[in-house]
Amino acid sequence: MSNNKQYRPIGPRVLVELIKETEEICHGFVIPDTVRQQKQHARVLALGTKTNKANTIELPFPVKVGDIVMFCKGRGLDVADNQQLVAVDELFYVVTEGK
Repeated sequence: MSNNKQYRPIGPRVLVELIKETEEICHGFVIPDTVRQQKQHARVLALGTKTNKANTIELPFPVKVGDIVMFCKGRGLDVADNQQLVAVDELFYVVTEGK
């Protein structure tokens, strides 16, 4: 099997590459995973197809390729090493640069 597989999302889903969270330290103590909020940041790699229920018009996605998004850990489907498929309605926000 080839390791060079590419995945194209179908429906209102995005393909994301997970971003390793940096270790959080508070006053010199490492905060364990069980205490940290279970969130996951990822970079959008590809967009699926988003149409209305009658499949008559294509609706815009709220994100674009390259965006950094946040969703709850465990909500995506593992498709490759460090890549997941996530439904658009599972995304909570897009990280933007402050102005």
